[in-house]
Amino acid sequence: MDPMDVVSKLAEKEEGVKVCIRVRPLNGGHSEDDEITANGWTTSGDTISHASGGVSFNFDNVFTPPCRNQDLYDSIASSIIKSAVDGFNGVIFAYGQTSSGKTHTMLGNEGDSGITPLAIQDVFRHVLKSTEREFLVRVSYIEIYNEVIKDLLCKGQDNLKIHQDFTGRVFVDAREEVVTCAADVLAIMNLGEEQRTFGATNMNERSSRSHTIFTIHIESRTRGEHVNADDGVAVCASTLSLVDLAGSERASHTGAEGVRLKEGGHINKSLLTLGTVINKLSEGVTGHIPYRDSKLTRILQPALGGNARTGVICAITPAKMHIEESISTLKFASRAKCVQNKTSRIEILDDRAMLRRCQKELEHVKQKLEQTGCESALEDSQEVQELRLRMETEIEKSSELQEKVDKLSQMIVSHKGEPVSSEPGQKRPRSRRRETIGCGTNEIGRTSRREDNSNSERIGRLTKEVVTVKKEAVDAIKEKETMRRHMEVQREALRHELEALEMHAEELERTRKRTRDRLR
Repeated sequence: MDPMDVVSKLAEKEEGVKVCIRVRPLNGGHSEDDEITANGWTTSGDTISHASGGVSFNFDNVFTPPCRNQDLYDSIASSIIKSAVDGFNGVIFAYGQTSSGKTHTMLGNEGDSGITPLAIQDVFRHVLKSTEREFLVRVSYIEIYNEVIKDLLCKGQDNLKIHQDFTGRVFVDAREEVVTCAADVLAIMNLGEEQRTFGATNMNERSSRSHTIFTIHIESRTRGEHVNADDGVAVCASTLSLVDLAGSERASHTGAEGVRLKEGGHINKSLLTLGTVINKLSEGVTGHIPYRDSKLTRILQPALGGNARTGVICAITPAKMHIEESISTLKFASRAKCVQNKTSRIEILDDRAMLRRCQKELEHVKQKLEQTGCESALEDSQEVQELRLRMETEIEKSSELQEKVDKLSQMIVSHKGEPVSSEPGQKRPRSRRRETIGCGTNEIGRTSRREDNSNSERIGRLTKEVVTVKKEAVDAIKEKETMRRHMEVQREALRHELEALEMHAEELERTRKRTRDRLR
C-alpha cells in the first residue's frame, strides 16, 4: 500500500467470533460410541460436556466422528471466504493440543480436502462468477518457529519483521506470489509445505513444530475503472489468513528432549499469550491487551477484537489420558466465542480518488443547498418568484376592487339625497334649472331606485370578491411561510452535512501532510 493512499472503512458492524469443536477419532479402530461415550464425553446438538467437569459447553457446531472436512468448511468457513472476496478481512485458525487433528483439518488429504484447499477453490469460484469487478490475487506463506518468522516461499528469509503502517494494518514483508487460478495456489502452497518444520514426538510421527499462516491477498476494483485512471482509483482490499497452530504440549506425554523440548516451550508460550489475549477480550477489558507479547498474537491482532471475520476450529481427542487438555481446549473455545470484532469493508483510495470522492460529495450537498436551502436559492427560486408575483397581483386586484366599492357607496348616498361633500356643514347648491313636477318626478324616483338596486348588487359581488382575494392572499402568505420554514430546516441539515465533509477533507489533508513529514 502506498503511504499516500487513504483507507476508507465501509459498513462497519460488530460481529462475534464463530467457534466449532471437532472431536477426532481415536487410533486403534475403536467404534464411534466407544470413542465418545465410553470415555465420559456427552454430545447433544451443539453442546459437549464431560462427566468429570460438570460443565456443558455450547458452540456454533460440534462435530464428532465420522465427519469430513467439507462439513466443517460449510459450517464455519464458507461465509468467511465469500466475505473476503467481497472486501472483508477473514481469519480461520485451528487450535488444540498436539495430535488432535488440526493439520488434517486445515490441509486434509487426497480423499478429504482440508479447509485451506477448499477455501482456495472457493475464492476463485467467487472471482470467476463476478461480472462487475476485476481482481488481483496474491498469496504468501510464513511460519513462526521458536518466535522467529520464516518465509516459506523464499529460502533464506528466516527472520522477518512485523510492521504496522499508518492505517494500523499489521503485516510481514513476506514474498507475495501473483496467482490466477486455484491450481497455481495449491502448487505454491505445496512448495511452502516442503519448507515447513516438522518433527517426531511420542504422540505424532510428523508433528508441526511451528505456527503457519497462509494468506490470500485479494484486491478488486470496478471493472473498467482503470480507463478513467486520471480521476484516481478506488481499490477494495482484503486478506484471508488460514492458520494452522502448533499444538500445546506436555513433555511427559510427548517425550520431548533437547531441541524438541525447546520448540515445545516456545509453542506453549505463544499459545499461553494467545489464551491471555482471548481471556481479556472475552471479559471486555478495555485496557492493555498484550498482543505484542508474542509474534503469533501480534500477527493475529486483526482476528482478535479487530477488523476481521474470524472462525476458530478447536480440535480435541476423546482419549482418557488427554481429558484435562481437552477440557482446557473447550474453555479456550468458550472464551473465544465471547470475543467481538468490528468488521468493515476496506477501500484504498489514492489521493486523486479521494479528492474526486470528496468533490462529488461536496458538489452534491451544494446542489441540494441551492435547490432547497440557502437564502440566495430561496430568492432566486422560480416557484417563489411565481408565488410572489401572484401575491402582488392579488393585492393590487384587491385594492382596485376596494376603490370600486367605495365609489359605488358614494353613488348610493348621493342618490338618497345625502351630501357627497366631505366638508361638514356645506350646503347643496341650488340648481339653476327649474325642477319638473308631476309625473316626471315618479319616473325619476323609479330610475333612481333601479340604479340603487343595481349598484347594491354590484357592491355585494365586489365585496365578496374582495373577501375572496384577501383570503387567497393570506393563504399565499401562509403557504410561503410554511415553505420557508421547511426549506430552512433542509438548509440547516445540509449545512451541517457540508461542514462535516469539509472537516473530513481537512483531516485527510492533515493526515497526508503528517505522512509526508514522516517519510522525509
